[in-house]
Amino acid sequence: MTPQRIIVGRLLDNSHNEIAPHPRNSFSTLMMIRGVREIKAQRLGATVIAKELGIGRASVYRVLEAAPAG
Repeated sequence: MTPQRIIVGRLLDNSHNEIAPHPRNSFSTLMMIRGVREIKAQRLGATVIAKELGIGRASVYRVLEAAPAG
């Protein structure tokens, strides 16, 4: 599964739960995805992106793999 699908699934699937997902976590994940894509648009590599955002390289690769081509 891709990170985006996980986020959307959790938001939709929590309708039966009493406790909603914490909005900060979802928002920060979406901002991280946006940041990876914006930095990648500058033609920088995964290592540079990871260091810039303070995340792991594997996370960068997951976001880029899930990103639509183009």
